[in-house]
Amino acid sequence: MTQGTVAVFGATGSTGKYFVKKALEADYKVKVLVRSPDKLGEIKDHDHLTVIEGSFTDAEKVKETVTGTTYVVSMAGAKMGGKKEDYPQDMMLNFVKALVPVMEEVHTKCFIYQAGAFSPFPGKKLGMFSGFARATVGTMMMGIGPNVEDNDNVVKFLGSDECKKVPTIVTHPAALTDKPGNKELQLVDSPPMSSITFEDLATLTLASLKNEEAYGKNFYVS
Repeated sequence: MTQGTVAVFGATGSTGKYFVKKALEADYKVKVLVRSPDKLGEIKDHDHLTVIEGSFTDAEKVKETVTGTTYVVSMAGAKMGGKKEDYPQDMMLNFVKALVPVMEEVHTKCFIYQAGAFSPFPGKKLGMFSGFARATVGTMMMGIGPNVEDNDNVVKFLGSDECKKVPTIVTHPAALTDKPGNKELQLVDSPPMSSITFEDLATLTLASLKNEEAYGKNFYVS
């Protein structure tokens, strides 16, 4: 008997690739929507993995991916950096707005959205240090201003009355590295002071699917 079926968006990304592997190892069935199935590697032929080829900007493909699932996880997003005019306007916001009605229809038990530490919690402002880092390191040096602004709007939307029917956890991870994971992370209320690994974040995300005490809340990760 499986743990349920989880739909994953961003399955070939830095965190998503670890999440899919760990979910399958934990006896979940997994459905992924990816533009390039070959990027999944050998795991794409796993018996409990359903691969749908396409983009999350395609509403019908999104619905196909979510239908028949128990949980939904989004670790998707555009590549960091680049010019603001090259970032698709409201890309993640439009995706989530199309996703929520589908999740309501299939009675999703939990939706986890991976935002970022530079996006404030609903109704709150960033602290002085985080705000300065967003304006300097994030926007000027890394060029992720458009990504962050899009995530700002997603976080606000997920905290609105329009999304109350879907139990949601929004994570705000900060500095991420691709070193081997070896730390047990936690959902916390304060910005972390150290980096975390993509692998450890994937482990925490998987464990959080059934953490009902976290539903309806935003968290940093440490």
